[in-house]
Amino acid sequence: MKKIVLLLVMVLTLAFALSYGVFAQLNDADTDTSNSENGLVPQDDNMPTSLSGDGEIVVLLNGSPVVFDVKPYVAEGTTLVPVRAIFEALGATVEWDEKAKTVISRMADKTVKLSIDSKIMYVNDKAVALTYPAVIMNGRTLVPVRAISESFGCIVGWDGKFLQVSIISDTYNYCMLYAVDERAKSFHRDLVPAQLTVGWYESPVQMLYAPGKSKVFKKSEVSAQLKVGWYEEPLVLLYAPGKSKYFPQSNVAAQLEAGWCDEPLVLLYALGKSKYFPQSKVATLLEAGWYEKPSKPIKICIDAGHYASWNRSAVYPSYSESVMTWELHLLLKEELEAYGFEVITTRSNKNVDLPLEERGKKSQGCDLFISLHSNACSDTSVDEAVIIPFQDLSWTDIDDKSRAIGEKLGACIKDVMQLSNYKIYICIDEEDRDENGLLDDEYYSVLHGARNVGTPGVILEHGFHTNIRCAKWLSERSNLEILAKAEAKVIAEFFGVKKVTE
Repeated sequence: MKKIVLLLVMVLTLAFALSYGVFAQLNDADTDTSNSENGLVPQDDNMPTSLSGDGEIVVLLNGSPVVFDVKPYVAEGTTLVPVRAIFEALGATVEWDEKAKTVISRMADKTVKLSIDSKIMYVNDKAVALTYPAVIMNGRTLVPVRAISESFGCIVGWDGKFLQVSIISDTYNYCMLYAVDERAKSFHRDLVPAQLTVGWYESPVQMLYAPGKSKVFKKSEVSAQLKVGWYEEPLVLLYAPGKSKYFPQSNVAAQLEAGWCDEPLVLLYALGKSKYFPQSKVATLLEAGWYEKPSKPIKICIDAGHYASWNRSAVYPSYSESVMTWELHLLLKEELEAYGFEVITTRSNKNVDLPLEERGKKSQGCDLFISLHSNACSDTSVDEAVIIPFQDLSWTDIDDKSRAIGEKLGACIKDVMQLSNYKIYICIDEEDRDENGLLDDEYYSVLHGARNVGTPGVILEHGFHTNIRCAKWLSERSNLEILAKAEAKVIAEFFGVKKVTE
């Protein structure tokens, strides 16, 4: 008798254990909720692929949270939830077929079957494809929440902003509203009018973009709107010289490489040229010599002091003042033009002579007249530069400019030629003037001509060619090139002109 009782106890214990093992798949007992081998992470249905921080997904059924003792999991974009909690929340029954490894749920006239690891779900024997199958994880059965909810006729939506799955089974009292960024959320009908005024819509919507604006359209209208100039991505305004154009955001990098700019371009002007620059660089470029408005190029007239082969050096016969000044004035012209100056010369041919005053008058309309020379005297040791600006009895700003630039060029010539000194010579003695108070010396007539047409002028005596060192130095073209560069730089600085690296 004791053996029979013992055997009966063992049979009942085994039966209970088997039955507990079967229903453990459905009863949502506490287990380890992590399973990296199955690639499952806490997240929600159909929208994000990962969650940041400690965000948890909430499942709402008709506005009320569904309580799970295990957090929802996402696998390959499909949210999985514990099977019994979701089916019972929906009002469905749950059964487990151990042999077939299948969950069977019934409600009203619907029967839903999901087999473990199968991507086919049957609704009243009709096959429905799943994005992810039901799985057993650590002894727990998890099912795709969207698929099983929709199989019982529910409406399902996702609000990625608040990590909420909304399920509506009571379509009389609740409805799904939609916002941009694929958001969907359930609201009680009494709250719908207010929500429609703050950015929710009664049907799925999408934000489209046009130049300088964006607008929400119904999903059903998107295709038509794309054909009439709207875009599915934001547009960025890019700039090119004299124009601007909107481009889709994904195409901006390529357009920037092709010459468009992501900021407005401003046309700046320098002497004899203009160029577009990005707006952010304008202030720096204005300081470097560019201008916001076109400016008249500064115009300079250069006079080669003598023609043909005049004024040979007595101490170095191969040197001729006229040959040197002709070569120097061409070099200086080239250097000044590199700064953007407009340069004219008094002679087109070195063998053509012109009256002194006529040469000066050729500077009419110019900002500066320069006559190039070398000096001579009986003392062969004299090696200074002599600068002669023009002055008459009625001193004006023209004379101020002549004196000021003469000072700077005198210092320049002294330093470059390594002379002992430079002097500014202004003849103001009454004995050198006629009855009208004007200079009467023929030597100064080039300056007289320039002064009469309103041009500041100066004679530059580049040392004394009666000094053998000076004569030899001025005979070397390489020295004249250095001298031309230095004098051009002084003139450019005087007029506030800078070379701009482009």
